Amino acid sequence: MAVDMDKVRARFRDLQDQRSPYEARYRDLARYILPDSGRFEASSTQSAKAADPWTFVYDASATDAAGALAAGLLGGITSPARPWFRLTTGDPEADERFENRQWLSQTTELLQTVFLRSNVYPALIQAYEELAVFGTACIIALPSESDDIIHLFPMTVGEYWIAEDYENRVNTVFRRISMTAEQMVEQFGREKVSSGVRECLTDDRKRNQRFQVIHGIFPRDGYDPKKKDNRNFPWVSVYFEEAYENDGRSSGSSTPLLEEGFSTFPGLCPRWEIHGGSVYGTSPGMKALREVKGLQVETKRKRQGIDELTNPAMIYPASMENHQLDFTPGGISFYPDGGTPQQAYPAKQVNVNLQHLLADIQDSRQKINEYFYKDLFTAIMSTPRTNRTAYEVDQVAQERMALLGPVLQRLNGELLRPLIRMGLYALEKAKVLSPMPSGMQGVTVTFESILVQALRSAGITAEDRYLSTAFSIANFDQTIVDNVDLDKLMQKRAIAQGVDPDILRAPEDVQKMRAARQEQQAQQAQMAQAMQMSEVVKNMQATNPGIPNVGSIQSLQGY
Repeated sequence: MAVDMDKVRARFRDLQDQRSPYEARYRDLARYILPDSGRFEASSTQSAKAADPWTFVYDASATDAAGALAAGLLGGITSPARPWFRLTTGDPEADERFENRQWLSQTTELLQTVFLRSNVYPALIQAYEELAVFGTACIIALPSESDDIIHLFPMTVGEYWIAEDYENRVNTVFRRISMTAEQMVEQFGREKVSSGVRECLTDDRKRNQRFQVIHGIFPRDGYDPKKKDNRNFPWVSVYFEEAYENDGRSSGSSTPLLEEGFSTFPGLCPRWEIHGGSVYGTSPGMKALREVKGLQVETKRKRQGIDELTNPAMIYPASMENHQLDFTPGGISFYPDGGTPQQAYPAKQVNVNLQHLLADIQDSRQKINEYFYKDLFTAIMSTPRTNRTAYEVDQVAQERMALLGPVLQRLNGELLRPLIRMGLYALEKAKVLSPMPSGMQGVTVTFESILVQALRSAGITAEDRYLSTAFSIANFDQTIVDNVDLDKLMQKRAIAQGVDPDILRAPEDVQKMRAARQEQQAQQAQMAQAMQMSEVVKNMQATNPGIPNVGSIQSLQGY
């Protein structure tokens, strides 16, 4: 069933009203931290922004800290240089089946290759930066008809509007796309665009005139799972002109430029933190904003103070008004012959002490770095190693990383799992994904990134202390070690430290090896006992020839 465009436009207006209370804060965050970000007006394009968007930034410490946080998240959670996820069935027994393990391994490697080849990682670092500053990021992940398989469309704040379902999961995204008349006709067809767009094509000077297109993705009303056409997928995808003309193509509203559908939601909309009933997240940038504004004021005043000291306002005698004056170092000035040289004086006595201002600026920078967790990602490098072991430095890093635990959980659920799901969907649509082995019910994801491993390793410290105590007591009582299940301990350590499961033996294989080893040891003990008995009998025969020979004794014993 085709969508009702009146309802779609009403939904869009409602989302605009819901976001409007946040826009003043977003504008301030963009103005003082990410000046090149933010698109809030329908006509806002890169060329329409201020000639110098950095006008309000006198100290870019916050911009640098936000970039460090984004780079740290990319390297720590989704590093392009190492595997950061692994597909699994969620059932250890099913994972051990050869055909399942092979399919999971091959599909994981295929996804990693596709992500590396496409624009996934450049889009992710932009999303991390938006997330750090604005609290919300938004990406549309769509299958690509090119060799890239998947393509991500990252957006900046102001370009999108979102809504949640009853479980607080984002299930609706509207985004604004600026397109030229020529691009619109190329993508949607001449018969679909409005008359105003068509008229631009008749004038070469207007072919590049821009129009605003809205792309909405939302759950379909009256979804019928029995129908398989593109208008009966669970999610609607519809494009329409933001400003339309009722030019006879429809009654009361414009027809959509394009209507499609998705079987899975293509929006990746992570939030840093959410509070109350707000659909938009809060961020480190919001916490740091007042400090950032104060830093700009103090930096500006510091420069004004330096100007007052190095280039003060001067007063000159009126007789010098029409004479050549050059008070720069090495400059030459002239005065009338026979006259008395006149001297210029500062207009006011300037006594500026910048030490307190510089100290407060440094304090503000430190606070901003802490808000953006910059010290977390430089913990090992910045922590003094004097009188500290590498283990102690690693412990400092782990403690700081624990602060990001809730954020990582949210990113896993709102960004990374949906990304992998869309990757599988794109592979399936491109017909490069092998069929699942029979009996496999589905797949889930295990994350193996550096930060995830660090959080898992945080619990190892307590285990290490416990084991150290147990083995110390074992020097006096070996039975104390019976309290520790070393097999489970080693399996748990392997998972926490991201060891490739392919190099781990299955528990049943370990038991078979142990049984074979015990049998071999028993045979060796029996052979050693037989050899010892043989030596005893030989010695006894040497002293008492009446004792039966060794062979008969061994046969009686069963050796």
